[in-house]
Amino acid sequence: MKVACRKESQSKQIELLTQKLFGILIDAVPGSSELISLQSIASFLELLYQKVDLQIEECIIATILLQRFIQKQVQKNVYILNTSNAGMVLIVSFMLSLKLHRDSVNKNIYFAKLFEVSIFDLNMSIAGFLRLVDHDTWVQEEQYLIELEQYKIYDEMEVTLLI
Repeated sequence: MKVACRKESQSKQIELLTQKLFGILIDAVPGSSELISLQSIASFLELLYQKVDLQIEECIIATILLQRFIQKQVQKNVYILNTSNAGMVLIVSFMLSLKLHRDSVNKNIYFAKLFEVSIFDLNMSIAGFLRLVDHDTWVQEEQYLIELEQYKIYDEMEVTLLI
């Protein structure tokens, strides 16, 4: 499935995605509103748009993966996400999304350098994320479309579904 978008709608996408991700993180991590800002999430998304040509599909998949991670914490009563690692969990969500969506993606070392984190910590975080979600990274088309509807981004975009 492919969603095509005009460049002028990119800033609106970033704004809507920033608000969505901010809401998810603030709800999941008590007391994080003082440490996580809308601006830091927007900067994160802008960097990914610039450096890896982030696509809206990848943002939606990353959002679903992040929500799944949070849900699994509750189900398993294992609370990993906190104010000190929220950024890393966000990075991992987007990296996994890119790996799931693209045929070719940058190596982990690229992202470690891009976000100035240790490659060891990044690799351990990816492994931990996948273990917590039971390696369940598949996003059903229906789930994707529901998330797309919630973003209401498609009103600003030309939507093309390729199956």
